[in-house]
Amino acid sequence: MNMQKFILSVILCGILFQYAVLSQEVLPSSIHAVPVLIAVPTSNGDSFGTGLYFSRSNKLFLVTAAHCIYNVSSTNTSELINSNAVLSSLRRR
Repeated sequence: MNMQKFILSVILCGILFQYAVLSQEVLPSSIHAVPVLIAVPTSNGDSFGTGLYFSRSNKLFLVTAAHCIYNVSSTNTSELINSNAVLSSLRRR
């Protein structure tokens, strides 16, 4: 039984790998996103997280996980870790 599961897994991975290799872009070319490193200063040093700048039309958004900028250990769900943050990213060509 274990050998049958193994063979089935290998076949399934082979099929999925072909789709992954032959597929086109994951996101449409009209969507522009740039990765960003977020450093939030705290009393214990900097707290780091990641996100991305997402531009659509003439708007720019910062997309990240809530725990990168909000204090998740607080009972106040809208409490920021700090009101300051340093956002670093490479310039897009």
